[in-house]
Amino acid sequence: MPTQIYAHPLDGSTTLPLLRDLLPESIALYGRIQHNFTTPSAILLATFPPSTTPPNCFAITFLDRALRPETEAWTYSSIQSNSSSTRPSCPPNCPSCRHNILTIYAHIANLPIPTSIHAGQTVSENSEYASHYSNNSILLAGSIDERVKDILADVLSPEHIALAHTPYIKYIVPLSNLPADFPLPDGLSWGTMNTPADVEFVRERSSIPRQSSTLARLTSVAIWQGERPIAWAYSGVDGSLVSLHVEEDWRGQGLAKMLSVRLMRMDVEEMGLGHVDVDVENLASRMVCESIGGVQGGIVYWVRIHLDRVVEILGDLENLGG
Repeated sequence: MPTQIYAHPLDGSTTLPLLRDLLPESIALYGRIQHNFTTPSAILLATFPPSTTPPNCFAITFLDRALRPETEAWTYSSIQSNSSSTRPSCPPNCPSCRHNILTIYAHIANLPIPTSIHAGQTVSENSEYASHYSNNSILLAGSIDERVKDILADVLSPEHIALAHTPYIKYIVPLSNLPADFPLPDGLSWGTMNTPADVEFVRERSSIPRQSSTLARLTSVAIWQGERPIAWAYSGVDGSLVSLHVEEDWRGQGLAKMLSVRLMRMDVEEMGLGHVDVDVENLASRMVCESIGGVQGGIVYWVRIHLDRVVEILGDLENLGG
């Protein structure tokens, strides 16, 4: 019997209690539901009705397609649960989990596609970023657990699923692990990075394409030397620490650690946990995460998915009874 997809209240009243019990594996989706950066097109989808207790195998996705070409979807699947969870864990090759993941993305393919809130803005010249922006059938799913990515990669050919970046290590930072705040060196002061000029300055120094309007709305912390910003970080739309940067001539003085601790303390009180996605090859950022008490929680990916192909494959599997 085909799996049905249900819309849930966007405030998370029917999903956050469940996801809280599944922390830290559910932290990206938990944080995304809580964040106030949404558009009228945002929707929260699940493979179980709002009025029922979810079965052992389920999937939940926060979707906001008006954000493309930035990240549009965050998904949690019960295949991510581990033995320490309060719920039964699913086997690595769970057919029900596979079916749930494919069904929720096939459902997304059939939803109306809103105009992007970034329409009319300058889009990064990154070829994949630009092609995603112009192709409505491509969905960018973010902070996708390795097990969910593997399910998608197992059924989709390489031309229908593409990694948007190298793998990331998901660092989990318990509030209790954070070191004490550090005093700034003389001549430096705390500030933010949210004015139009600040945002363009940040974009010039970042290899990760984020739209100006997005950065302007995110919580930020910065260190300034007079009128000059020398280090900054933001809290992303899923509550993770993003865009951490220290100007080259100020590196090696602990400023990245100071920024990280300050921003985490502002954002993690409700969950008691912070999180950071770090490129596996970025040893400097990994050292910062570990210096503030972060522990490795798994591997995650940003994945571009051709939704039309997901619909075709799901139909083939259902016809075969798979």
